[in-house]
Parts: sequence; structure tokens; C-alpha cells
Amino acid sequence: SAPRETPGQKKVLSMAMHPTAQQMAEMMVAIHHQMNFCEERIKYNPNDHEAYAAWGSILVHLSIMTEDQEAKGVYLKQAFEKLQKAISLDENAKTHEGELAVFCYGNALYFKFFLEKNDAMAEKYLAKAKTMFETAKKKEPSNPMYSSMVDQLDSAHEQRRATQDQLKRLEGKSDAERQAELRLMQAQMLDGMVENCRAQLQQDPTNSTARCDLGKALFERAMQMNEAGPACEVLREAIKELNSAGPVLDTAVMWVCGVAHQALAAADPASAEENKQKAKLLFAQAASKETDPERRRAFKREREMLDQAIQSWIASFKKPSTKKSKGSKASLSPSSSPPGEE
Repeated sequence: SAPRETPGQKKVLSMAMHPTAQQMAEMMVAIHHQMNFCEERIKYNPNDHEAYAAWGSILVHLSIMTEDQEAKGVYLKQAFEKLQKAISLDENAKTHEGELAVFCYGNALYFKFFLEKNDAMAEKYLAKAKTMFETAKKKEPSNPMYSSMVDQLDSAHEQRRATQDQLKRLEGKSDAERQAELRLMQAQMLDGMVENCRAQLQQDPTNSTARCDLGKALFERAMQMNEAGPACEVLREAIKELNSAGPVLDTAVMWVCGVAHQALAAADPASAEENKQKAKLLFAQAASKETDPERRRAFKREREMLDQAIQSWIASFKKPSTKKSKGSKASLSPSSSPPGEE
């Protein structure tokens, strides 16, 4: 079957873990290998809509990962082409992760909306993205991810203004300054997601999708912190929310919960053994849902990469301050700075 990313790879590796230059290079090689494999499948069968959908989805991810603004645009344009082709071959085309091509296309358009400097053009991308998300929701009304994206569009313009402001601040800065600014931008974005999810849960405590999204956002925020105490506190909260998500606890969420336990085991020696066992169980449960041997091997490879990334995260921790008062609460403000930021 065509290669695809394992459930946690997009968020855990490309976003939350701040991979090293070597790890990033390895990821880029793997992504290009995936695209080459999709290309070979299409040479064999020019009407392989699944391969086109997978290829387009990978290109969207590649656009998000790369820091070069010009390259982002090139990858997105290619993603548009591949996803449009998949939809033209089959309006119900899906990637091998089971994600509808129309939803992937919506994501690509939505990302372009954030990057586009011309307001009029940006509005066209947003309108088309909304159509794609609504189409995906109609096709699979029970899919919480599709419903969630439609709901998120209410704050699209506010998010775009914040993104454009951040991009302007990056102009003319050194690589180190850009990295620090991007980490701060990411922290602020995650803080906003946490606040939004908590607001939704105040209105409806039974909203499993919002609870699941809250757990994921908290996990990613914890992985940006460089102090063990606050990070562990936020990780525990993330695990609590993910475990409370109920029926939404699918393979992807199970994987993130497992990684959260693995990270907590590394950051908190006192609970290391307990969290290692919980992580092991969750990874095994997620892998058991995969019948493809290659996918099982992919799980193993990703776990090895995660081990390295978590160790890099632990190494970034600040030395405990003797002046810090006991029992202090974890902060979700930019003051709980990401690794490398003072």
C-alpha cells in the first residue's frame, strides 16, 4: 500500500517535539520517499485517486513544515493540483489514513488563506475552504474533525491577522531570531486553542471533541516548556482530558495519549515506571488496530524517533531555581518559554 504518516507524526514530530536538524532532515527524506512512492503508483495506474489524495496530503504537510515562504507556496500549489485530481477521479476519494480528499483540499486552501497577503485573494481561499469543509461534513456528518473545522472558521479572520503580524516581524531577522519568534507564535496559538476549548466545555461539558482537542493542545504546549515542574503539570492535565474524551478516543488520540505518558515518564522520574507501562499499553493498542505489517513497522520507527525527540526535550530543561516557591502553578502564557527561549 502507499506510504502514509502514522497517527501522531504530524503533530508530535513536526510541531510539538522541535526536532533537531538531523531529525528534520530524516523526516524530509522520508516525506520525499513517500511522494516518490505515490508517483510510482500513479505511473502504474493513472486513475489511482487514493495515491493522488495521499500525495496531496503529504504536500500540504510539507508546506506547513518548511520555513521557506516561497517553498510553502510551491508545495501548496502542487497540493492543490494533486487533490483536485483525486476529487475529479472520485468525489469520495480518501487518503490511506481515511481522510477525505475534499477535507485535505480544504486544509490546503485554509493554510493558503493565512499566508496570502492580498485580502481579496485571501477571502476567496477562505470561501473555497469553507465549501470543502462543509462538503466533507455532509459526506461524513459523524466525523468530529470535519465538524470542528467548520466551527473554527468563525475565528478565521482574527487568526489570519495574528499570523500576518507575526510573519511581518520575521522579516529581516536572523535564523535564531526567527526560530525564537516562531516558537513564541506557536505558544500563543496553542494558548488560544486551550482557551477556546475550555470555553466550549464551559458551555457544554459533554462536548467530547472539544475535550479531545483540549488534551492535544495541552500536550503540545507542555512539549514547548523548558521547566520540568510546569511541563509535568500540563502533561498530566492533557492526559486527564484525553482519557475523558470518551468515544472520540480513536487511534490518533490514543497515540498522542501514549506519547504524553512517555514524555511524562522522562520528565518525572518518580512516576517513570507507571507512565512507561501506560505508554506501552496505549502504543500496543494503537498498533493492534493496524493489520498492515508495514504500518506496524512504521509505528516502531516512529517510537524510536520519539524517544530521541523526548530526550532532546528533557536536555533543554532549565536547572531548577532555588528561589522558586513550592507548589507554584504551571503557566500557559508565553512566560513558560519554549526550549531555547529566555
